[in-house]
Amino acid sequence: MSNKFVVGGGWSVSRYAEQLDDLISLGHVIGVNDAAIHTNVHEAITMDRLWFEHRWPLLRDLRVQKVWVREKCDCNVPRKTERDNWLTFKHFNKIDPSVTPGELHGGNSGTCAINLAFQQMMSGDNLFLLGFDMQKGPE
Repeated sequence: MSNKFVVGGGWSVSRYAEQLDDLISLGHVIGVNDAAIHTNVHEAITMDRLWFEHRWPLLRDLRVQKVWVREKCDCNVPRKTERDNWLTFKHFNKIDPSVTPGELHGGNSGTCAINLAFQQMMSGDNLFLLGFDMQKGPE
């Protein structure tokens, strides 16, 4: 049994920034977009081409183990060295999670991250979602 954490970019995450740095000691952490930069994570994921283009050098320097990018979102980022080792996934805007490796379902980066965690889970694993506020602030 293991823990999986998916960290989104919701405002509530900022309230727990210090505790989030320790998450990797409690289980496997997947960061969505900027959450992957502001938190120690094992994997990062995005569906956003511009986000990836502007943040890939930083992600590479942070040495995130795996970076997942929606297919064709990497078209303007050349692979120059062996450290340029991101993975691409096929995306479908479907409600049900995909069980096919390399294929993720959902309407945004966060739901694709949940699908990725779902694919990696074994029976008895725990899944924790942090920063999925779905609003701009506490009100």
